This record gives sequence, structure tokens and C-alpha cells, in this order.
Amino acid sequence: MDAEIIAIGSELILGTTVDTNSTYLAQQLARSGVTLRRTTVVGDDLDQMVGIITEACQRTDLVICTGGIGPTVDDRTREAVARSLNRPLVFRQDLCDQIAARFAAMNRPMRDANRVQAYIPQGARAIETHVYRTSVSDRTGTAYDCRTPWRTA
Repeated sequence: MDAEIIAIGSELILGTTVDTNSTYLAQQLARSGVTLRRTTVVGDDLDQMVGIITEACQRTDLVICTGGIGPTVDDRTREAVARSLNRPLVFRQDLCDQIAARFAAMNRPMRDANRVQAYIPQGARAIETHVYRTSVSDRTGTAYDCRTPWRTA
């Protein structure tokens, strides 16, 4: 199986954040016997993201997008994936409830902006994110990853 990683975020392009996600993912893919063919970094431009994701889906078996799933206005990965696959984003109340529960467990209020994290491409399966930070705060992230098949066998 061949794979591509697409790291998303203008902070990566500008060099203000180091892309450690792609390194970690590349190591995990190699350990699993998956051949990584390409890693691409793209900023927070929706049209560029859609183009890169669409191209990657045409040439490889597995595309992993990392970054851009938070609650801020520039986090548009889920929208780019949905557009690349010609699918709508759908709101999942169950995911929203789980995100709210995470905030409650951290004794923090959930902002309205976090509701966007409960939208995933139609037909996608939500996967709980396990983000382990070793810096200022050791807590898990609140956004969900998703697995979205784009081909049929």
C-alpha cells in the first residue's frame, strides 16, 4: 500500500511551527509496511487544500491529512476533504455532546466555535483523537479525526 501525508497549516509554511506530525506518521507507516510516497505541506488556503487532496486521492491508496481540524476560522481541513470528495459536511450531535463532555471534564466551558468540530464529511467514520502534549498542558485534543473512503473496490 502506498500513502501520502498532507500537513495543513499556514504556521507550517511560515516556519512558526515545526511539523512533527508528519515525522511521527511517516515512522508509523513504515513500521506498518506502508510505503510513503510523498509528504506535502499546504497553508490554510481552501482552494489549494482541495486541489492537493484531490490530486493525492487520484494517485495513492491512503491519504493522511494532519492539521486544521481545530475550532478557529482558518481550520478548514474537514471542509477541504468534503469538497475534494464531493460530499457535504454533516453535523453529528453525538460528537458535539462528546466534545462538550471533554470540556466539562477539563472544567472549561465549550465555546460555540467548538461546534464546528462535530461536522464531518458525509459517509466518514469519526475517530477519537489522541493528542498527547508534552509542553504546557498535558491534555487530549477535542477535535475528532475521521476516516473517509473515496474509492470502491
